[in-house]
Amino acid sequence: MSYIRIHEFIEKHFFIIAFFFFLALELFCFWNSIRGDGFYPDDWIIFDRIHFIDPSFQSIIKAFVFDDRLVIRPIMPMILATLYFFFRENPFPYHLMNSVFELMSAWCIFRLVLATSSEKTIAFIAASIFILYPTHDFTHHSMVLNIVSLGITLFVFSLWQFVEAIQTKNNKQLYFSALVYFLGVFVYEGSLPLVIIYPLIHFMFSKKQNNWKNTLLTTLQQSILFFLPVLALLVYRKYLLPAFHIGWNYAMVFNPMHFFNVILQGLKVSISPYAFAVFISLAYDCLRHGLSIGQWIMLFSTFILSAAIIYCSYKSEKIVLKVIIVTSIIGLIFSYTIFGLSPEHMPDIINSINRVNAFGSIFSSLLLAVAIVWLSSKLRQARIVMALATAALLSLFLLANWEFSKPWNVSWSAQKLVRRFIKSKANEIRSGDSIVLANWPRFVRWCPALDGVWDFQALLHVTLDDPSIRGTTISERVVITNDALIEKVGSKTVGRLPFKRMFILIPAQGVWVFVDSKEKFIAAARQLNVDLTMCRLN
Repeated sequence: MSYIRIHEFIEKHFFIIAFFFFLALELFCFWNSIRGDGFYPDDWIIFDRIHFIDPSFQSIIKAFVFDDRLVIRPIMPMILATLYFFFRENPFPYHLMNSVFELMSAWCIFRLVLATSSEKTIAFIAASIFILYPTHDFTHHSMVLNIVSLGITLFVFSLWQFVEAIQTKNNKQLYFSALVYFLGVFVYEGSLPLVIIYPLIHFMFSKKQNNWKNTLLTTLQQSILFFLPVLALLVYRKYLLPAFHIGWNYAMVFNPMHFFNVILQGLKVSISPYAFAVFISLAYDCLRHGLSIGQWIMLFSTFILSAAIIYCSYKSEKIVLKVIIVTSIIGLIFSYTIFGLSPEHMPDIINSINRVNAFGSIFSSLLLAVAIVWLSSKLRQARIVMALATAALLSLFLLANWEFSKPWNVSWSAQKLVRRFIKSKANEIRSGDSIVLANWPRFVRWCPALDGVWDFQALLHVTLDDPSIRGTTISERVVITNDALIEKVGSKTVGRLPFKRMFILIPAQGVWVFVDSKEKFIAAARQLNVDLTMCRLN
C-alpha cells in the first residue's frame, strides 16, 4: 500500500484510528494494573464500614453516602455503592472503571483541542500524552481515587461542550456544559479553581467580534453559570454538612508564601527539567530491570503506530495556538491553587500526594503537544521530527508508568499472601482476638502496603468476616503497656490490642505464634527477631 493510500485512509478514518490508538495506549500502559492491582489503605477503610451491613442496594447507598470521608464529595459514593452492590470486594471492576474514565478524558481532550483550533495533530498528540503522563500514579492505582479520574473526565467534557457552545451560540449546549461542570465539582473539587478557564476562553474567542467592553460584558453574563457550582459546593461544605454534623473538615492555611511555594513546586513537578529527570530515571530503571516479550512488543507498537499516525496525518499549515497556550498556562497554574490552602499537599512526583498533579497533567499535555508541533514546524523535516519526537516521548512515558506500577502490584501480592495465611488460620482465631503483623514493610517503595490499625485491622475484619478482630503492625506508633498494645497518632489513641489472646504474624516466614501476656509477647518478639526498639514502653 503506497504512502498516498495510507495517508488517505488515515485522513478518512482519523477519528476511529485515534480512538483505538488511545484505547491501545491505555491497555498497553495499565492492563497489568487493571488485572493486577487490588485495594490499599483508604479502600480497606471503606470496605470495613460497609462489609457488615445489610447487603441491599438501599443500605449500601446509605452507608456510602453517610461515610464522613465520602459525603463531602456526594456523587462518587453512589457510583462506588453501585459497583460494590454487584462486585463486592473484587478489585477488577473498580480499576476497569478507572481506565474507562481515563480513556473518556483523553477523548474529550482530543475533541476539545479540535473544537479550539481544528489542529488534528496537536489534538492527537495531547490526548496521547495525557493518557501516559507519569506524574500521578496514585490516581491510576487507588480505588478511592477514581473520583479524581471521573472529575477530570467531567471537567474536560464540560470544557469541550463550552467551546462548541460559544462557537455555535447554542445556549442549550452552554447550559449543559454548566451542568456537567456542576457534577464534576461535586465529584471532586480539583476543578474548582479551574472555573477561571471558562470566562478566559469565552473572552479570547469573542474579542474579535466586538469591542472589548461588550466582549467583557457578554463573557461575564455567560460565565456566571459556571461560578454557581463553585458557590454551591462552598455552601454545601461550609454550612450544610456542618449543620448535620457530618463530613470531614480539612485543615486550611492562609499563608501567601506557602501558597506560592505550592504553585511553584507544582510547576516544577509537572513540566520542568526536574520532572523529566524523574521520568527518565523511572524509564531507565524499568529497562534495567528487564522487559517481558509482551512489553517489548507493546513498546515497539507504541513507537511505530504513533509515529506513523502523526507522519501520515500532519499537514504543513499555519498554526494558530494562542488560545491553547494561554489557557494551558493559566490552567496549569490554577490547578495547584486549591492545594496552596492545605498544609499537607505539597506537590511531588514519587509519593502519595502526587494525586494533586492530576488536573495539571491536562495542561502539561497540551503544552507539550504545542511545543512538539511548533518546534518541529520550524525545521525542514518537520513531519519526521514531529513523528519521532512524539513516539520517543510516549515510549519514555510508557516505560516510566510500568516502573511506577511495580510497587502497587507487589503490595497487592503481599496483601493477598497475608489474607491467604489468615484464612488458613481462621479455625484458631476467636472473636475479639488480636493479631500483630511484624517484620512487615509499611510501604513498597512509595506504595502503601499495610500501615497500621486502620487498614490491617479493616483487612482482617473483611477477610475473617468478623468486626471484633483487632489488628495492627509493629511501628513507632505502638506503645507497649502492661495489658495491651496501644496504637497512637500524636496523643490520640486509634487502636488497642489486649495481650490476653494475641497472635504474632510474620507472613514471609510463615510464623504464627500465640501469646497471652506482655512478657510472652516480648519474649516471642525477641526470639523471632522482631524489632521492638521503634515501639515505646509504658
